[in-house]
Amino acid sequence: MTTIDRVLTIGVIWMMTATAFCAEPTKLYVAPNGNDTWSGTLAEPNAAKTDGPFATLDRARDEVRKQKPAGGAAVEVRGGDYLLDKTFELTADDSAPKGGCMTYCVRKGETARLMGGVEITGFRPYKDKIVQADVSALGLDKIPPVEYGRYSGDVPGFELFFQGKRLVLARWPNKIPDDPRWGEWAYIPKTTDKTREWFYYPGDRPAKWSRPQEAQIHWFPWYNYMDQYVGIQSVDAEKKIIHLAKPASYPVQPGRRFYIQNVFEELDAPGEWYLDREKGILYLWPPAPLAEGKVVASKIETIVHLKETTGVTLQGFTIESCRGDAVVIEGGSDNTLAACTIRNALQDGVWINGGTNNGAVGNDIYEVGRRGILLDGGDRKTLTPARNHATNNHIHHMSRLLHTYAPGIQVHGCGNIVRHNLIHDGPHMLIGLSGNDHLFEFNDIHHGMMISSHGGTFYCGRDFTARGNIVRYNKFHDINGYGIDHVDREKGVFVYASPVRHLPGAFAVHLDDQESGFHIYGNLFYRLAHGAIRTGGGRDNVIENNIFVDAGWAVHLDNRGMGWQKRATRKGTLMRRLLATDYKNPPWSERYPELVDILDDRLGEPVDNVVRRNIFSQEDILYNFSRVPTDRFTCDYNVVWRGGEEVMVTGRTYNPNAGGVIPFKEWQKMGFDTHSKVADPLFVDAANDDFRLRDDSPALALGFKPIPIEKIGLYDDPLRASPPPPPDARKMSSKQVIEEYPIPDFKPQVFEQVEVRVEQSKTEINVDGKITPEEWNGADRAKALVLRVDAKGNPMAFKSYAWVTHDGANLYIAVSNDTTAGSDLDTTATWGRDDGMEIAIQDVSEEKPGTVLVLRGFPTGSFSGVKGGKLVKKVQDATKYAARIVKKGRWDAEWMIPLEAMGVRPPQPAREPKLRLNITVCKPVAREWVMWQPTHGRSYLLDKAGILVLTLPQGG
Repeated sequence: MTTIDRVLTIGVIWMMTATAFCAEPTKLYVAPNGNDTWSGTLAEPNAAKTDGPFATLDRARDEVRKQKPAGGAAVEVRGGDYLLDKTFELTADDSAPKGGCMTYCVRKGETARLMGGVEITGFRPYKDKIVQADVSALGLDKIPPVEYGRYSGDVPGFELFFQGKRLVLARWPNKIPDDPRWGEWAYIPKTTDKTREWFYYPGDRPAKWSRPQEAQIHWFPWYNYMDQYVGIQSVDAEKKIIHLAKPASYPVQPGRRFYIQNVFEELDAPGEWYLDREKGILYLWPPAPLAEGKVVASKIETIVHLKETTGVTLQGFTIESCRGDAVVIEGGSDNTLAACTIRNALQDGVWINGGTNNGAVGNDIYEVGRRGILLDGGDRKTLTPARNHATNNHIHHMSRLLHTYAPGIQVHGCGNIVRHNLIHDGPHMLIGLSGNDHLFEFNDIHHGMMISSHGGTFYCGRDFTARGNIVRYNKFHDINGYGIDHVDREKGVFVYASPVRHLPGAFAVHLDDQESGFHIYGNLFYRLAHGAIRTGGGRDNVIENNIFVDAGWAVHLDNRGMGWQKRATRKGTLMRRLLATDYKNPPWSERYPELVDILDDRLGEPVDNVVRRNIFSQEDILYNFSRVPTDRFTCDYNVVWRGGEEVMVTGRTYNPNAGGVIPFKEWQKMGFDTHSKVADPLFVDAANDDFRLRDDSPALALGFKPIPIEKIGLYDDPLRASPPPPPDARKMSSKQVIEEYPIPDFKPQVFEQVEVRVEQSKTEINVDGKITPEEWNGADRAKALVLRVDAKGNPMAFKSYAWVTHDGANLYIAVSNDTTAGSDLDTTATWGRDDGMEIAIQDVSEEKPGTVLVLRGFPTGSFSGVKGGKLVKKVQDATKYAARIVKKGRWDAEWMIPLEAMGVRPPQPAREPKLRLNITVCKPVAREWVMWQPTHGRSYLLDKAGILVLTLPQGG
């Protein structure tokens, strides 16, 4: 038993003991038909209506404070709706007395709803099916718009609910019920610059809006892993451009999805609403007859707030409709929120903020705007655990407003516990983490990343110091991912797909950007379209005793800290977080001794990772080890199986010529998996998701320990809001589903190969890496070949500029490269990892084209020939190359390539040699590959590149 287990067990025993042996509490009652002038000691009003229950929780709390009963109090709340006009607050004065209890509990079998809003009545017809109500007296217009992080825009700061369900601000395009993926978005038709300030819109709807400044855009402006809300500054109807009130999270890209809400003219569907704040009139298209429910506007921030209380239990409530976090437990100890239904919060369902042994137990949490539970607490400086916990909760359909980085459970701090939860149907991640020594166990996690990709249902990242975290005995299954896959410019469509293939997709566990020190043990991963565990360059991660079935890339490991993230490793967030801790001294040095010398121990390398005693049974390639060290990486004692077919591995070491997509036997010859077995693991009934092992499983002989699968997920308990649901029958398929959306105003692009006439230079060029105007005909960027797009023609942020000339015998090329502003350039030269450039060239002067030659150069001044058969060595030996770093964020290079070495005859008055050319620059800090001409593939596919025509001076 680990230390964290022992601590939690002691805490549970203490709570059980305190409950069993506490003194007899004072009993009070609250009911909708009560009266705060009564005694509160009767569950029902007496016959004379002179005494009975209280009407409000506040009155019951105040009575307990007044009496200060030695045995504490048990407040029983009768079923009904309680519309609160202020937060129900408990403080240290409301704590349970020593040996006593403090409980607020709904009577068994009844439903008591605590609602943080105000009911709207008095609706009258407006037109068609739309009704209106004067709400000027309710003060809704005084509620400020929400503003935080990626959420802004001048829209009402409250929400509207009917029959307990969130209604939709009038929007375009309309929301499609129960289908957040396909068809309820509009798509950006094009962009001409990499801008964050404006974008083109399709169609003509925005031109008809009278108040566009009140509208709000919700979109994924670039990547599938980041959404944002932003307001509108203005609409240019003539150019069909929307100017933003704030910059977008990322530069806006064509084909990215968005919708626009809070537009009166778009109130055209059931369930939509709009508030005219100037007149105080609310307009609504009811989704059902108004007599069948209450229309409630959320008004207060938080419904229940426990601050510095001890031993307080709230049980059985339905808590809904607020503008902030529904329940906040701040500080204190041994407080429990149990068996509650929490929904319709604009932000988080439950926030446990500090204190010790505070818990959310057995709750149903759904339809919240951001996170289901935010669990914080513990002291990272001293590594003191909080033991705050989320246990046996059913959390689903969270992140309804902010779709990304708003998981079912988010954990911060030190020493907190997440166990036996069922979490599913989230648009992005389902569990997020930062901090140390957290325990995640017996959770059932599925159907995450529903409308996003390039992430994981369990996500954390960019912290060497977030160590000691344990992920064990969990199920991760049925995860696909979704988003834009690519823009097909030839066909004229935006291609959206599930899963996404063109970017890293949806993983179960994503340890991003060198996250380190995790122990992932005894988990079950199955039906994962893209992958199970992605370790992005981290170290000291142990992956053992897990089962992977049809899990895509079961385990992925890369070496990004040696590549595009090399600079950030020593100067970015990773280093700031490391230096913010006292990692060289106790208690850090004792708890994590591997951190003490990290700066001098191959920083940035993925060392000391372990993949051991796992079971892999899948059709796909086994691993995706893009770069692993041969000396400090363990992969062994695994059972691997591919249904009797040959097992294939993607395994590469630091040696670029070692490994690749290879048979398992070749991988073993490289020194890995030498004790592993290729054998059927012998599951009990894999076809029906029974992945228990038969007694004769070969994995047991290798030391695999059976996983207690039967304990995973919710369990029936008096402290459950509802019985555990049956297993989810939905089974995700790894077969890609594609939806194509036509590009508005698309005109098929007729390919016209760019042809540039290159005159012979009139000056001598010294190849020294210095691009001077005297040598390069002014070196004017306005007259340069501009490298501005990627391989698919998408505009890139950081351009490069090239000038080309010749002297009759040699071809000269100069390239000036702008990179991320202020970034240092590497002094190493690895293609794809460091800054570098590639020249692809081919002689097409004759009927039969010549050999495609590829040369690569780096800011270090080193270069090489990498493609061109026997000819490339001859060209490399004859070529001159020089480069220099001009300043942070810019480097220049010059080439002299002899025509004779390439087999090109020199230009003559009657013969002008033609060369196909493309130039590509790798800019790893910006994660951009910039080309002169888009090839829609490799840079050396020169049939769609440019053509140089070498000419003599006029009269030459």
